[in-house]
Amino acid sequence: MKNFLITLIFFTKFILGDESNEIDYGDIMQISFELKDEIIRPKHDSDWMMKKLQNFNDGFREWIKLVHRGDKYVMWGFDCMKERQGPYHLTLFPVDMLFLVRYYKWDHYDCWRFGKYLEEGKNMWLELKEFVKNRNREQLKKV
Repeated sequence: MKNFLITLIFFTKFILGDESNEIDYGDIMQISFELKDEIIRPKHDSDWMMKKLQNFNDGFREWIKLVHRGDKYVMWGFDCMKERQGPYHLTLFPVDMLFLVRYYKWDHYDCWRFGKYLEEGKNMWLELKEFVKNRNREQLKKV
């Protein structure tokens, strides 16, 4: 899986070119892969997890703006993400919270914050899929 991500990032940066500093599909999916791994096999502390979740959501929000513009390259990333049923860590629903609570020694607030980040990411993904579906439907009507 890591080789796939490295290949994807290489392809993204050097073959397609990266003329902007905007976040791309490879960045988003790398963070998501790290989060999925951490949720399944925790090895960092709670702060690391929460910062990664926030970084993912912030980056995903920016990437969604690029999808709304309809750039071909960005749409390719969306199609790849859709083939995987979304960002890696968001496909883990439901999450084994008891395991994470014990590992991280979370209190109610930490559980709420973790859930809020996951729910926010999941909602962004579902809204993005709906947006692209509606845009594609409108484009078909024009043809």
